[in-house]
Amino acid sequence: MDAAALHKRTQYIYRQFMGQVPYKNFRHGQFVTMEGVWKRLTVRHGVRYGREFIKHIIPAVVKPARTLWNQLIGFLFLLFGAIFGVKTVRYGMDYMKAPPSGGTGELIRLAMAGFCAFVMLWYGVSSFLRARRISRS
Repeated sequence: MDAAALHKRTQYIYRQFMGQVPYKNFRHGQFVTMEGVWKRLTVRHGVRYGREFIKHIIPAVVKPARTLWNQLIGFLFLLFGAIFGVKTVRYGMDYMKAPPSGGTGELIRLAMAGFCAFVMLWYGVSSFLRARRISRS
């Protein structure tokens, strides 16, 4: 059997591994080996299982991280609210001690400190409630 016939015979036998139709433009670069097939399958399965891993692991990590973040922010704002609350009490005592004609400055300070304390405490409590809602979902 000559080389051309052997070449056509092997090309016919392994045509399922070729990228193109048999007997047309046969080049060795298009001849697929089992090693190349395994590499492609490994990459394909690696990507698929990587996606599955990401779909299952990332939510399991992000959910507690978001809960912890909201609790941390809630604690900080409750702390700021307590500081503003103490200052509000001091401004309230100064307003009570002030003479009737000169108490406008103390009243403005008292109102501003009270408003800031309310906003900080409200935001701190809402952050804790949001963290609870995230952890229960």
